[in-house]
Amino acid sequence: MQLLTKDAIKAASDRKTEDVEVPEWGEGVGVRIRTLSVKEHREFTAALSDKEKDDDATLSAQLMVAACVDEQGEPIFTLADVPWLLEKSSSAVKRIGHAISTLNRLNRDAVEDARKNS
Repeated sequence: MQLLTKDAIKAASDRKTEDVEVPEWGEGVGVRIRTLSVKEHREFTAALSDKEKDDDATLSAQLMVAACVDEQGEPIFTLADVPWLLEKSSSAVKRIGHAISTLNRLNRDAVEDARKNS
């Protein structure tokens, strides 16, 4: 195993993206999601209330704000979008939230632990 230097770690391209099909919104369409940085993960978990942690749809909508990006990698949602995202198909929003959780290796315990430590 080759050990990395600080400069190599700093220069590493470690933000993965993945396209997620959302059939509820049309055939052959979807969104692009990405891995969260440590800072983004901290901000996401700190913004969650106890009530939101227990609601899969709200948690998924919040994850969409944190991880959905356009082709240039720029976020496509803000926290102001959460109310109307909650009016969209539960199946679609949860599908995207699950994909984001999987890509970022998040689970309820990880979210709860990060929230406690933020």
